[in-house]
Amino acid sequence: MRIQNIVVLVALVTSACASTAPTTTFVSSWKSPTAQPLHVKGSTVVAAVMLNDVASRRTAEDKLASEITARGAKGVPLYQIVQVGDNEAAAREALTKADVQGVVVMTPSEVDLTSNINYSEAPYDTYWNGYYEYAQRSYAPPKKSVSVDTLIYSLRQNQLVWAGKSKTTDPKTVDKLIADVTAATADELNRLMLVAAQ
Repeated sequence: MRIQNIVVLVALVTSACASTAPTTTFVSSWKSPTAQPLHVKGSTVVAAVMLNDVASRRTAEDKLASEITARGAKGVPLYQIVQVGDNEAAAREALTKADVQGVVVMTPSEVDLTSNINYSEAPYDTYWNGYYEYAQRSYAPPKKSVSVDTLIYSLRQNQLVWAGKSKTTDPKTVDKLIADVTAATADELNRLMLVAAQ
């Protein structure tokens, strides 16, 4: 089935420090073969950042949500809707009640550029009955060199629309890491023509 009028986040940041060149580069990029240009204006899109430190996770989700909002959607941090440890049924009910149309998930980890991921298969291909439970693991906070998996889901279709693996060197802070990755994501989505004109 073709994805019709996907309403999810399209990335994201125009506010990465202008005085410093971005330190993030994508090492892989995947899009759904049925993906249409993304539309975000006015829609609720959740920002989820998978970190095991609660304070760092909240800081990162706040930053990502603000970048989503800056692009015309209503960005909401996942922690404001779903409690840590909520099972999938509870999370799904909460996101449905909040009329969430899309989810952007960022998962920082130690750099590992050797693994090949098939995003068209489980657990990545769907958010419910797929990636949500898989992502509820512990992740260390970012260090000197960080790999970030960024996944954009349409909840209307329960389908992964786009995914990419990036490498960020010396991100300084969680805010800087999120800003650099979202800026690179925006460039990549534009390159792939996955961003609809507003």
